[in-house]
Parts: sequence; C-alpha cells; structure tokens
Amino acid sequence: MYKGKGRTYLLSRVKLHSARLLEAQAHFGHNPRIANALNGVFAESETYAADELVVLAEEVLRQIAAVGFVNQQINGLVRNS
Repeated sequence: MYKGKGRTYLLSRVKLHSARLLEAQAHFGHNPRIANALNGVFAESETYAADELVVLAEEVLRQIAAVGFVNQQINGLVRNS
C-alpha cells in the first residue's frame, strides 16, 4: 500500500461523501453560489472538509437572509401603500 505513510495520510486522501449533500446538490444545483460551495465540499478530503462545510453554511445563511430582506421590503411597501 503506502509504505511509511500513516493512517492520517490515508484518511486525508478520502473524499467526503454524503447522501444529504448530494440531495442538496440535486435540489439547489441551479443556484451558482450554493453549487460552488457544494462542489468545494465534495472536492475536499474528509479530514479537511469542515472549513468547506462552514463556507457552505455561511452561503446558505446569506441566501436565507437575502430572501428575508426582500420579503420584508415587499411587505413594507404593501403596508405603506
């Protein structure tokens, strides 16, 4: 196998696999920012995927905040009319 290489080396080469993230990719793949973040997660090894998962979570929160902001603006315009 890999002579002289430890278990950590082997684990650092295993890519992250997640059925739920694959589902998310199928549902939100049309959104380029989320698709890019998901691709970053899948490109990373399991050992170092936490950083990419944080980037993905931040992007999802940005998207939710944007939708909430637009809804607030629309509702505010309706109330003021």
